[in-house]
Amino acid sequence: MHPPARPERTRGFTLLELLAAVAIIVFLASLLFAGIGPMMENSRKAKCLGQLRAISHAIALYSNDNNMTLPPSYGGVADPQQTWWWYNFDSPLAAYSGKPETWMKITICDNNRSPAKVAATGVKGYPYTVNYNVMPTYNAQINFTVVKATQLANPSRVILMTDSVKGDNWGWGFRDVSPEFKNWNRVSESHQGTANILWCDGHVSSSRKSEIRSENCTIQ
Repeated sequence: MHPPARPERTRGFTLLELLAAVAIIVFLASLLFAGIGPMMENSRKAKCLGQLRAISHAIALYSNDNNMTLPPSYGGVADPQQTWWWYNFDSPLAAYSGKPETWMKITICDNNRSPAKVAATGVKGYPYTVNYNVMPTYNAQINFTVVKATQLANPSRVILMTDSVKGDNWGWGFRDVSPEFKNWNRVSESHQGTANILWCDGHVSSSRKSEIRSENCTIQ
């Protein structure tokens, strides 16, 4: 009589095999994330460009309703009683976007949003930064006045606004690209090393800061 056969043991993975499997999974995951990262950034960049187009549309409507006057970045430039900033809920531009909540969303690039209000802006993030020569602000040292669209000799080559930095370097606007104007550092290259730009004729593009010239900031 033969003794009963022993059941075969199920062979498990060795430590070396487990380590090899983990390494393969990590490698495949890294390839996946390497592809997803640029795709997500391209999506954010496209959304940002779309927001700038929507802002341009609101500004054009405002200008048509105000004798071709472009909106200042700060209401006090046109009327000392007005204390709004161009991107806020009480800005006259908000009405041209449907409702204030919509306006305040499109004035901030996704890369510059914050879960809570930040002290520098009073809103949840850092809005686009404007060209003070086109959308002036209050400045005791500079006699800023409102600008008419007819003053722009070549609107397709004059910046209206662009991506802004976030944090302590953030600011409402800039005046020039020359080194002596320190507020040029308010422009951010936050989209894969480029800045999204809204031009005064309404078209948008992406450029490196080094490609922008002083004449792209002046109105004449």
